[in-house]
Amino acid sequence: MGRGGTFRSAGAFRAPLPAVLAAALTVAGCTADGSRTARATSPSVANSPSFQVTSDVDLCVSIVSLWSREVLDGRGYGDYRSMGLSGGQYDILREVVDAARTARRQGKGTQYVGTLTERQAREGCVSPVPLRRARRGAVVMSGVGPVEPDGDTRPLDPPSVAPHVRSGPPARRSRRHRRTTAATLLAVAVLAGGALLYLTRPRPEPAPEPRFPSQTTSFRYLYMQVRDAGTTSAEFEFTMQAFTESDAPVTVLGISQPYAGLSLTSRPATPLRVNGGGSRKIAVTVQVTECGKVPRNAGLPFLDVTLRNTRAKEAHSYILGARYARDLSTALEVACSNGFR
Repeated sequence: MGRGGTFRSAGAFRAPLPAVLAAALTVAGCTADGSRTARATSPSVANSPSFQVTSDVDLCVSIVSLWSREVLDGRGYGDYRSMGLSGGQYDILREVVDAARTARRQGKGTQYVGTLTERQAREGCVSPVPLRRARRGAVVMSGVGPVEPDGDTRPLDPPSVAPHVRSGPPARRSRRHRRTTAATLLAVAVLAGGALLYLTRPRPEPAPEPRFPSQTTSFRYLYMQVRDAGTTSAEFEFTMQAFTESDAPVTVLGISQPYAGLSLTSRPATPLRVNGGGSRKIAVTVQVTECGKVPRNAGLPFLDVTLRNTRAKEAHSYILGARYARDLSTALEVACSNGFR
């Protein structure tokens, strides 16, 4: 009885020659006439059916296991006759391959799949009705598996394999990947350009540090008021003007002179502020405390002035000029000639 339609032609299928010969001998033994089998079997063997059944089952298990491994390794199905199988053994083979493929899809290991294949093959060879063919009708079993059934013996359709679910066509995925990569690179380029512009941006020149107050402040003597000789006052007053050249204001913290017999007070009182770029008049009152400790003829008298601005605090000596020196000598002579000692 022939089978129409195969998964792969017999010529394209390469099977080991010893396995094919063994399978052919097995099939011949399975399908031979009963009287011929009786003549070939010795009386002692005929009286031992358990030994004969066990040997045939083992041969069935061996050949089904062999072809199961071949099919699972991707070499496909062939015509059942070229494989040396009977129709029943062919059905057992398909059941075993289906179970093994299911186990592989579930992530089972090679050892588990091999054990499952051998167990399924043995169950199919021993079972009187294979599971697949039980749905189509019972068949008669011999010691080596199912006997050829009557009717259509064409092979069933190959087991369907669940298609691998993909997220999309490769071309679509490739285009999406390129767009994502391009967007990422563009964002990186924009960030890098922004950072470069920030680091290389033109920066305003720092404001120049203000100069020391003694470098921007000057004093100019204006005039002196000397009292008449007939008075008994021991003091006199002179006026000077403070100037500052910078935009920053300067504070006059104190005004003094080096002579021990004189003391000074100012109006307005110190500390006083001179605005940046401006000037301010200061009236200084000189009180003579001891005529013996003052110079009767001051050559280059000077004032000690303490100044402060945002840069520093300084004590600086200013010489107010020759006119101030003459007026100071006259004022001291008048103050001390009035009998004040």
